[in-house]
Amino acid sequence: MVRSFLFEILETILLALAVLLIVRTSFQTVRVDGLSMEPTLTHGQFLIVNKLAFIDLPFFSVEATNDVENGGIPFFDYPSVDDLIVFHISDDPERDLVKRVIGVPGDKVGMVNGFVDVNDRLLLEPYVENRGSGFFIPETIRPGHYFVLGDNREASSDSRLLGQISQSNIVGKIWLSFWPFSNLGTLSTANGMLKR
Repeated sequence: MVRSFLFEILETILLALAVLLIVRTSFQTVRVDGLSMEPTLTHGQFLIVNKLAFIDLPFFSVEATNDVENGGIPFFDYPSVDDLIVFHISDDPERDLVKRVIGVPGDKVGMVNGFVDVNDRLLLEPYVENRGSGFFIPETIRPGHYFVLGDNREASSDSRLLGQISQSNIVGKIWLSFWPFSNLGTLSTANGMLKR
């Protein structure tokens, strides 16, 4: 009887540790530091990052994981334009940065007078209030890299300064805001639209 009771306690502890490990490896909290993502995200806002959103499972091929119609199961995805992501830069792997994906591998991205051009089309950005007058020569995004910008262009250190972001430096996708409580909920960001 005592042995059975001790076994149940050990089993409960192991189960709790397994759940804690799964949660710790799947999600992370991050605090927005600075004004670079205003008005979408504000300084001091706390977010939950889904670290599994872009997980790469090397034993599955891209075709097998993305082709749902042919029986494939989408185990992971790649960052896409308009995703809000958390990443590290190589110089400071301990610092979390939050930005918006503007260009994905193969895209050609440029900027004139603060207006972003993707693949020779103007990117409409309803989430940007302060675009500034920035300029950069169009560049093609390399395989496995992404071009990111802050929503507040005048106060953002992003791909204009940091260069293209390697997928290996991406922590995950922003999923939920939990502090302050007035911002509680999942993030439904305004979609960027390409002007035809």
